[in-house]
Amino acid sequence: MVADFGDLKSALSALVDPLDHKLIYEKGTLSQGFLEAMDLEGFNFVEIPVRPTAEAMAKWFFEQLEGKVEGLYEVRVFETPTNVGTYRR
Repeated sequence: MVADFGDLKSALSALVDPLDHKLIYEKGTLSQGFLEAMDLEGFNFVEIPVRPTAEAMAKWFFEQLEGKVEGLYEVRVFETPTNVGTYRR
């Protein structure tokens, strides 16, 4: 066993759950007026420090999980069942 699955699940949930069913956007890329209009329309959104591509998010997830998940080697983010962004240490 490389890592306890419970530890992995807990760390991953803390990172991913706030992003679930949200419009994810890169900090500084949307105007305040646009964000206010989206909020009035009931959109849920979250700002992250990287452009939300599968590749960039794989690296960002890795950096967020590093030190919290023992034996972390690789993170994959799937856009579709056949398109994936991968980041390896």
